[in-house]
Amino acid sequence: MYQSLRHPLDSDMDLAKVIRSFDRIVGSLAEVELCTQGSSVPETSLIEVACWMTDSGLAAFFAMPGSDGALNPMIDAPRPEDDPGDERLIVAFADALRVCWIYQCSLIVRQHDNYKIIWDSRIFGPHFEAIMHLRRGWGCAGQNELDLHENAVELSLVNACIAFRRLMVS
Repeated sequence: MYQSLRHPLDSDMDLAKVIRSFDRIVGSLAEVELCTQGSSVPETSLIEVACWMTDSGLAAFFAMPGSDGALNPMIDAPRPEDDPGDERLIVAFADALRVCWIYQCSLIVRQHDNYKIIWDSRIFGPHFEAIMHLRRGWGCAGQNELDLHENAVELSLVNACIAFRRLMVS
């Protein structure tokens, strides 16, 4: 399954716009490079990341560049329905978080033969919907409810950064 969306920086729901503390939370991890499967058209700011349905919902798989083996056996095994334009993309950890936020998919990182859910969409997904409705004026709730959802996303980001840092040192 492929999701094609405009680059998250072009969206009013860009994670860095929605969560003002995003850069501070991600900190030095922001520029850590990851590879994934998909395609990119820089002149149109279009990023396509390959996503798959998993037991935990929609997920995008990432790995450290230069890591041995496949990102996912499903990704690297050629299949007729694969887009011939797909390639390995190098993205920064901060951009991986932003793409997963917009796609509302889990960020899964492969290291050696293990897959680790770094950011689980089942945790942040409901908050995405609530924040979008409140920011766009589609809901009748006030600032307190918006703050509650933003705080929950901040906490999930802190946990994702902790999980990613632990994976990097293991």
